[in-house]
Amino acid sequence: MKTQTDQISTALSLTSSIVEVVAKAGEIPAGHLYAPLIGVLSLDAFERLIGLLCRAGLLRRDGDLLIYIGPAVTS
Repeated sequence: MKTQTDQISTALSLTSSIVEVVAKAGEIPAGHLYAPLIGVLSLDAFERLIGLLCRAGLLRRDGDLLIYIGPAVTS
């Protein structure tokens, strides 16, 4: 069983990965982003996470489309 620290670390890593994918793509349908996460994350948890990222000003949602609006990404 994962410790709370492990769970937090996993959640932060997943959140960071989601933002990174959307930032690199510029925009992506939410369903396409969720599909590979089905076995890892419930749809409800995914929707809450996307809502959090939208409220944080990193993403904008236009229907099913997730659009990166955070700071410029340099890599």
